[in-house]
Amino acid sequence: LKSVLGESFPLLLGTSRKGFIGKITGETVAAERDYGSVASCIAAICVGDNNGLGCNILRVHNVKGTKQAVMVMDAIRKL
Repeated sequence: LKSVLGESFPLLLGTSRKGFIGKITGETVAAERDYGSVASCIAAICVGDNNGLGCNILRVHNVKGTKQAVMVMDAIRKL
């Protein structure tokens, strides 16, 4: 999307516990989709890898788990 919108606009992702994660994982209980939600967030941030095309803002239910995953991902990218 950023390739279409340009850098002028931040990109928000809101995939937390959504049905498509349940379809992929087979998890029918929304509250049990946190691992898939975190994976979708990390993927969205990493899209475009280092050229600024990834997601800027995440809307999540599991703030602590997502924050930890993002911190680890950032540390890995800095290696």
